[in-house]
Amino acid sequence: MEDANKAKLAAICLDDKVIKTLLQNAKLVARLTNMIEIAGGKSTKPQGQLLYKLSAILPLTQDKYMKSFVDNIVQDKWLKDLQITEAIEYVKAQLNAKGDVYVIDQADFDRASGVGISVSDKEIEDLVAQGFEHYKAEIAEEGWNFQFNKVIGFVSEKNKWADGKVTFQKLKDAQTARLGERPKKGDKSKPKPKTKPDASKKDESKKGEDAPAATTGKDILELMGRDCGIGANTAAQIKAHEEFTGGKMLTRFPPEPNGYLHIGHAKAIRFNFTVAAENGGKTYLRFDDTNPCKENHEFIDHIKKNVAWLGYKPWRVTASSDYFQELHDLAVELIKKGKAYVCHQGAEDMSAYRNAKKDSPYRNRSVEENLKLFAHMREGRFDEGECCLRVKMDMQHPNPCLRDFVAYRIRFTDHPMSGDAWCIYPTYDYTHCIVDSLENITHSLCTLEFEIRRESYFRLLQDCELYKPIVWEYSRLNITNTVLSKRKIEALVNGGHCDGWADPRLLTLEGLRRRGYTPKMINDFCEAVGVSRKGNENLTSIKLLEGFARNELDVNASRTFGVMDPILLEIENLQDAA
Repeated sequence: MEDANKAKLAAICLDDKVIKTLLQNAKLVARLTNMIEIAGGKSTKPQGQLLYKLSAILPLTQDKYMKSFVDNIVQDKWLKDLQITEAIEYVKAQLNAKGDVYVIDQADFDRASGVGISVSDKEIEDLVAQGFEHYKAEIAEEGWNFQFNKVIGFVSEKNKWADGKVTFQKLKDAQTARLGERPKKGDKSKPKPKTKPDASKKDESKKGEDAPAATTGKDILELMGRDCGIGANTAAQIKAHEEFTGGKMLTRFPPEPNGYLHIGHAKAIRFNFTVAAENGGKTYLRFDDTNPCKENHEFIDHIKKNVAWLGYKPWRVTASSDYFQELHDLAVELIKKGKAYVCHQGAEDMSAYRNAKKDSPYRNRSVEENLKLFAHMREGRFDEGECCLRVKMDMQHPNPCLRDFVAYRIRFTDHPMSGDAWCIYPTYDYTHCIVDSLENITHSLCTLEFEIRRESYFRLLQDCELYKPIVWEYSRLNITNTVLSKRKIEALVNGGHCDGWADPRLLTLEGLRRRGYTPKMINDFCEAVGVSRKGNENLTSIKLLEGFARNELDVNASRTFGVMDPILLEIENLQDAA
């Protein structure tokens, strides 16, 4: 049976690796082989890739329309994944409106999935120009360091059928036309303002004794001025904030305790601790423990151990769970203000509505009903996934993070810190900004993938009437020939492909320690890499890390000379050489 399925999958030109993976999923294979039979038993490679995609994402509720989907693929009406996803959304909307009696109208079906729609190169060029105009101020400020994927996102938002390759080429042309040639590696796209050094900041005696002596290579003034862009802090908020901080800088390193730290975390630790210390400030170690399903004390203990091993001493060790009551109370206040509601949509429907920019059917519930339902959530009267609390923002906003994100969900799981005190837990999007404010963080420093959440971060603090910190994003660390993603490392660990989180082949801090790396090697490497706002696609060679290991070993490692396989040699005429 396996050989027969393998032959069918090969007939649609799937790669051997894909076939090998597919054969481990009997249900997916059965579905795909059914589609292959509808397609006539074979296809071209591009068609095969689309059939594979379709088999994985077509909802079971749409199986009776499978022939229409397959026909559009084998007739080359569909040439990219987007057309499949748009067709699925179209049919889903029709089923919601007309029920199971719905019969596909081929013309409407083709129109909804982009068949025959062609976006000219000139139209794409005009959209790219509009994108540059939309982000004109940011591009003028950041030059080549601007995240130009925003322009690509702008084009996609305006016309989802614009060809990606053409868009990218037009973007490159526009970059050169407006900014000139891209600076060579190491050059700056705009001159750095000259500032006089602050002698007090250079005084090594004023640095914390527990923090490794080093610099970030960044003046803190470079991190200033990126304000919230929505509702400035009030005089009362600023006064209370400064009374707590004493005018000093407060940062935080906020890991989620769902795995061991890796070398990418070492960069974040160094940046947060060092930039605060250089400016007379302090740093929290805060556990972002809002998902009890994946968090435990093993991870918490190892994070504390790793931070100490690298040589850093937190000002305070806290956790998001320390603020569960405050977070709950603020959620109640949001409901009372009409800015949050209990939603009974399932995850799939919620995602579809958010993608379509449609309001939830539960969005306009009364304040009284929402308070009652949220209380029932807190009391455990609903099943997991039956409902959630969502923050009311803007469902038509181009930024998906502002489309009524989830604030609370139900989890009947004990928490490693709070035990069984709660059965509802706040989400990262809801918790992160509020706890930053409650802890009087002055500078919220995070990696660039969180930049898209900046607007929702400040909007929620505005709605909660809380102090808004300065936010600054920087590129994450990527290293060649390795994996730096807790999710992917977890898959390797759980799949038995490595010997736990401390496997020396991994670049977790425990793995590096077992391999023989010292804190100095890792800290020196992170200092050399530095921080910038250049895109997350940048890769740092593993050889740079190995180079810092060699530098230290060259100074500190003992040398021993030995002959492994000696040969006895007798010199008979030594006296003649005298």
